[in-house]
Amino acid sequence: MKKFWIWFLLCLFVFIASTFLHECGHGFASKLNGISVSTGFNRVGNAYKYPTDVDFRDGYDSTQGSLLDFGVPITLILAIGFTLLLSLRRFKKEYIAMVVLSIAICNSMIRLIPSALCGIVPIFTGKLHIEDEIDTGKVLAERFGVGWFIAIPVIVSFLISIICYLVCMKRSRKVQLVITKGMIAGLWIAYFCSFIIENYLDNIIRINWV
Repeated sequence: MKKFWIWFLLCLFVFIASTFLHECGHGFASKLNGISVSTGFNRVGNAYKYPTDVDFRDGYDSTQGSLLDFGVPITLILAIGFTLLLSLRRFKKEYIAMVVLSIAICNSMIRLIPSALCGIVPIFTGKLHIEDEIDTGKVLAERFGVGWFIAIPVIVSFLISIICYLVCMKRSRKVQLVITKGMIAGLWIAYFCSFIIENYLDNIIRINWV
């Protein structure tokens, strides 16, 4: 049980910290694009506004028209980098390996689930599910005049994320990391708990990129 709680808390921290970096990537890119925004732990909106404000995103969507965005790339780079590190190195100390594993697998999930929803939700609702990859895809489709280009970022994000996730799961068993039946449960519970914490912090801590 001790190892389970260490694993759970580690994943919870990584989910929150990585999502924060993801949002900062959006903010920095917006600043470079000459767009003033505020970022927190989950949502991007107008500068000096909070998610609880009624005008938090008034006019915000219309400003998103650039391929320059660092949100998704930051997450995927963390997933790829730490997955490679986990695969290529042997760690003498198990808890160091746990940290590397948590960063790799948590970041893969941060994009795996949203990109998967982009393909699943339209099947049942008939409506496009908007995620960062879809926003980028829309810009690609408009720039090149090819409608199906909207799916390219989603496909790339999903493939990278699912490969990293599966490699991490296989590697964790091979090197006997987190040897507990509760590993997967702790990971997914941490994922859902992180949403609650991120939404709470989102209304408290904001960074204004102006």
